[in-house]
Parts: sequence; C-alpha cells; structure tokens
Amino acid sequence: MSMFDGLGGTIHGSFIGSMDSVDLRKPPGSTSVSVPRNLRECLIPILTGQAFLFSPNLSWFLLACAIWVIFPYDLDSHKSWQEHLKRRLIVNHALVLGYVGFWHVALYGWKWAKRPFVATREYSFGRLCHNIWYTWLGTLQWTATEVAFLMCYQTGKISYPKNSLMEDPAVLIQTVLVSILLPNFRDIHFYFAHRLIHMRFLYKQIHSVHHRNTDVEPFSGLCMHPLEHMYYFTCYGPCLLGGLHPFILFWMGVHSVIAPAASHSGYEDHFSADLAHYLHHRYSDCNYGVPQSIPFDVWFGTFRRKAESAFKPTSDPKARLVGKSDHFFFNLSWILLWTGVLRMSEFMFTTAIAFSMSVGPLILALLFEWLKDYPSSNRRSLIAPFDKDPLWSRVIHLGLGAFLGVIPATCLIVLVLG
Repeated sequence: MSMFDGLGGTIHGSFIGSMDSVDLRKPPGSTSVSVPRNLRECLIPILTGQAFLFSPNLSWFLLACAIWVIFPYDLDSHKSWQEHLKRRLIVNHALVLGYVGFWHVALYGWKWAKRPFVATREYSFGRLCHNIWYTWLGTLQWTATEVAFLMCYQTGKISYPKNSLMEDPAVLIQTVLVSILLPNFRDIHFYFAHRLIHMRFLYKQIHSVHHRNTDVEPFSGLCMHPLEHMYYFTCYGPCLLGGLHPFILFWMGVHSVIAPAASHSGYEDHFSADLAHYLHHRYSDCNYGVPQSIPFDVWFGTFRRKAESAFKPTSDPKARLVGKSDHFFFNLSWILLWTGVLRMSEFMFTTAIAFSMSVGPLILALLFEWLKDYPSSNRRSLIAPFDKDPLWSRVIHLGLGAFLGVIPATCLIVLVLG
C-alpha cells in the first residue's frame, strides 16, 4: 500500500469506491462507524495534520486555492457593495452548482457509485427542485455575508494583513496553519450550533425544513431554512476578531457550501461518504456532529454506529415544495419583524437592531411553539431533547450553541450597521 493512499480522502487513488473499513458483505449503512476511542486518538491526527491531509478537506482546500488564484477578493476601497455582490454571486453560484451538481449527476445519473443507503429509492425531480431552491438561497446568503466582510475590510472595521501571502512569510505560515485547523473548528461549531437548533421549538419552526430529506442527496446538504443558513454560516466568528488573511474567510465559505454535499450524498462508496450523518437524517436524534473527527456525540451519549435494519420507504414524502401552514405564519412574522426593525433603524441603537435580527427569530419560534402547545394537556418540553440532559450538559450545549452559532451574527450586523 502506498504512503499516499487516502491522500485527499481518495480510495486507492480514486474518488469512487468503498473504504477498506466497509464490510461489503453487509447492506450499505450496516458497517459500524469508526470513531476515536479517547481524546488522545482524537487530537493526534488533528495536531499532526493527518486529519487534514488524509480526508476530503485537502481536496476541497486545493479547489479553494485554485479559485482564489483566479477570483480573489477585490479589496479596492472604491468598490461598492453592489460591485462586490455581483462578482461574488457569479463565483459562488458557479462553485456550488458546479461541484454539487457534478456529484448529483455522477451518483444519481451516471451511477458511478453502487451502494446507495436506500437501494429501492424512487428518484424525485420535485424533491431536487425543492433542494436546489434552498441551496440557492443559502449560496445567496453566504455571498451577502462575504460582501459584509469585504465592506468591513475596506472601511477598516475588521483588520487584516495588507501584504499578499507570498510577500510575508509570517502571514503565509499563519494562514496555512489556520487553514489546516479550520475544518476542525467547523466541526466544533457545527456540533454545538446544530444541537441548539434541534431544540423542539427551533426544530419545528426552522430546522425541520432541512429534515424533510430523510433519504438525502447532494443538494439536500445546503437545503435549509434561511434562518438556519444565518446560524450555520456563523463559523466565520474568528474572522470577526481581525488579524487573519481574507483567504481564511474565503476558505471558510468554500468549505461551508460544498462540504454538506459530501455528508448528504446518499451513497456509501465514494471519497466523501458520511454514514454518521446519514444516520442522523434517518433517526434524527443521534450523530449531531462529526464523530469521526471530534466525537462529541460519543462523549454526550448521542452516538449511533450503524443502521439497525433495512430502510423500507421507496420515496421521501416529507420533501415537498411547500411547508406546513404554521411555517408560513412563522416566516411571515420574522420577515415583518426584520422589516419593522429596519424601518425604525434611525430610532434604535445599532446593538438593538442586531439583537432583533439575530436573536429575535429564536424568540418568535419559542413564542409560536408555546402558543401552539398551550391548549394541550400533553405539552412536551419546548427544549426537548435537552429536557432529558443533566443541568451541566444543558449549560454547555445551550451556552456554546448561542456563543458559537448566534452571537457572531449579532456582531457582524453591528459592524455593518455601525
């Protein structure tokens, strides 16, 4: 076996095939997910760079580098936000539709992979349209986030090294090291932000849109409610502190918009297959993070190793173009909230505006679910499944979920409006 086998997440030099750990005698999804057994096994691959080099992260990083060389951020101080938006929209949508579209066609059209988690699935064009629509909204929102950062860079609200990477060895070394650790930070952010929106009142009004896909496919990865997109993209938090090269923000965005296509492929035999997250969509109450990287689910008792039985449904009826009526009223409410806040912006403090736009929808979701359940004599806890956790676990999850997933959105809005 070559020492380069597995480099970039490849399987014996190919992007298609089953990992050696997969038992081909068993149905897809039946091989147990392998995770680090202790903190030492978790940290050594991360600190030595093996977790980066021998995973799809290296392939995605090289793709990001190629795009950066051709379409870098234009930090000309005379550029307007409209000019930035137009340029980044073209780049980001070409990236997402090109990469995710390629894997959708390769897996579901050309049948390159042979081991789907649901062998008897029926292809649904309606579901695909549903997923592409929300993916487009997510790409649009990330582009708006990039533009917000670019304007903050131009106006000096966020500092960054002015020299190019090739001109300053210290900045180059810092950028490379941060780039290598960035996917691991995203794993931490994703676990806590993801568990936060699995609280019952947030799941019902926001996260359930993403879980309409029980039988996942590549475009379902970024298929989320626009409010979930806002909290999902707050992995940009460290970039708000300043001092990092703008490439870090760009690499963060590339990883955020294309990595979900891997964990939502629906197939077991390709370089970025993710059984753990498929099990999350199938059962919903497990594998909130990336247990193969940092096993938070093992530590907090929410880890599931494999599917227990064959998956029966041949279609995915929960994926539809229109959500439930209560979603309509909730969506209308937060849109009216934002509209009202912006119209009253000249009378409000900047922090109050930012808090209303970032935290206000969460309070609305809590209110909607409380009002809906209030007449019932069998009311479930609004924070389920956290109601079963000990107090220390609730404090950790809710505290870090809010700190990593919500507060950065508040800070970015303050910077933009201030």
